[in-house]
Amino acid sequence: MRSLRLVFLNELQILIRSRVFVISLLFFIILSGYAIYYGNSVIREQQSVIEKFQQESESRFQKLKSSIDKDTLANVVGNRLFRPVINHPSSLASFSIGQRDILPFYGNIRYWALSRQNLVVEPSNPEKLLSGNFDLAFIFIQLMPLFIIGLSYNLLSGEKESGTLSMVLSYPITAQQLLIYKLVTRFVIISITSLMVIFAGSIYCRVKFDLNYLAWVSIILGYTIFWFFMMYLLNITGKSSAFNALASLCIWLLLVLLFPSGTNIYVGIKIPSISKQELSHKIREEYELIWEKYDDPIHRYQVSNAFGKKYPAYKSDTIYNWSDKYMLAQYDNYDNKLQPLLEKHQNDAIEREELTLAIGRFNPVVSAQIYMNRLAKTDLTSHIEFQQLVKLFHSELKNYFYKKVFTNSNITPQELDKIPSFNNNSHSSSVN
Repeated sequence: MRSLRLVFLNELQILIRSRVFVISLLFFIILSGYAIYYGNSVIREQQSVIEKFQQESESRFQKLKSSIDKDTLANVVGNRLFRPVINHPSSLASFSIGQRDILPFYGNIRYWALSRQNLVVEPSNPEKLLSGNFDLAFIFIQLMPLFIIGLSYNLLSGEKESGTLSMVLSYPITAQQLLIYKLVTRFVIISITSLMVIFAGSIYCRVKFDLNYLAWVSIILGYTIFWFFMMYLLNITGKSSAFNALASLCIWLLLVLLFPSGTNIYVGIKIPSISKQELSHKIREEYELIWEKYDDPIHRYQVSNAFGKKYPAYKSDTIYNWSDKYMLAQYDNYDNKLQPLLEKHQNDAIEREELTLAIGRFNPVVSAQIYMNRLAKTDLTSHIEFQQLVKLFHSELKNYFYKKVFTNSNITPQELDKIPSFNNNSHSSSVN
């Protein structure tokens, strides 16, 4: 322990006196500060959009309420009613934006066919999407390893090349112990700096100090340990400083850039996905097909009769308000026809992410990024969970109006506040 203390204090003095180290540390802190600011600005902008959207939705709903002062046909109310659905950002979203900037996070849902309704994503700069987000996760995943490499690539070789290694080893300490003590010194400095950056960012971004937060920080510390272990393996080989520098940069290039890119290419080939253009074309095609025989009374009867057999609760004559009943029956058919295609599209996305995670177990860079996004709920899995909640809510909203329409029931002004509304904290809905 005495040797560790002496090496630690000596290394600390050397690093503090090193202009390169001080400048590098300040540069790392400045970049981290900007990443915190950038991540916070992206999420705050999304929150601002959500607040404006909520206000507009509430204003539209109040306007609808004020226009209905007597019992009204359910389809009249349903055709004018929009229910907002929102995927609020998590506490950690500012630290790890993930795919939240390219996936839809809010929208209006009606009781009509869900397949015809799209959630909204804010427009983004294509160049920014190509380069990725410069958030705190990016700093730790991609840039911090370079900082570690710069501080640790020549811990033994540097002493050997300067002729001081033999003098240091004249003390009761081995070369391996010396290397470990030097690495521990740098690990402590970088870990403390990282924790201070994260804590400052947590205050600025108002991050909740919960279990997800602790897990997110633990990933950073574990990731830091991994890179110091890599530097230990390089230094213990006894190669020159030039070799260590080149080898460590090649490892960084392989793990941080080439391996993730290769994984994406492989996963895309292994589990190909239908393009958005093809999916949109199929949705439009099916939509046009269900209305081809709209003017055929026999066809309308067959559709309505089949719908009544499928859903006994909705069975009724088509004499009263027949056009809306036929339309709702067709919308149900439309969703049912598209459901296998949409489920396959979603399942393919889940399988691609699972395969990426399975391959990523061999690369801490990929694993760390995936788990950090997952904890921040900014990954594809979290988005699909949001979509499932929207689907459940739509079923509830649809069931409410379908029962009203097919039983020829009106909606009273007092019932407007009881119409289901979305709550993404549970599978049930709350009153508006």
